[in-house]
Amino acid sequence: MKKRLVIILAVIVVLITAVVVYLGFCVGYKTIYYRMYRADRITGEITVNIDGQSAQFDEARTKECWNWNCEGDFSITDRTAKVSLKAGDYGPYDFFVYVVGLDQPLQFSTYQYNWWNVKTFRIDVVVDNAENTMYVRCFTTNIDEEGNIYEKEGASELELTDELTIGFN
Repeated sequence: MKKRLVIILAVIVVLITAVVVYLGFCVGYKTIYYRMYRADRITGEITVNIDGQSAQFDEARTKECWNWNCEGDFSITDRTAKVSLKAGDYGPYDFFVYVVGLDQPLQFSTYQYNWWNVKTFRIDVVVDNAENTMYVRCFTTNIDEEGNIYEKEGASELELTDELTIGFN
């Protein structure tokens, strides 16, 4: 009788464990995946056009600024700046990009609303020196509580001033 009770309890424990594992991996795997995500949590691309011409990035000045300001990586491919930040904490993240032809760097600012969020972005900046304006188009993706990806797109026109700060979420 005692042996039979031990077998029944063992079977119940195995079944409960199987159900928990199934629910964890098959139903809530996205939630677990993004909370265990090991890669950079903010990644994206930036392009800049000045007066109708594709602008060149000042990689040396940008990397010098990044060495003391950012935990991440910056590279340039075909006049597109590639950005990646570790961003494993809740809060604001800022980075600078120097562009040949602009007197001051472009400052980008974003906010991680959850430590586990994974954000991708694409930012296109068009500078018109004749009109003294800067047009910014931004496309971002974020992760919600259940691990689903949602997209957001926005655009704005800014005046060229001494501070060129572009915020995106």
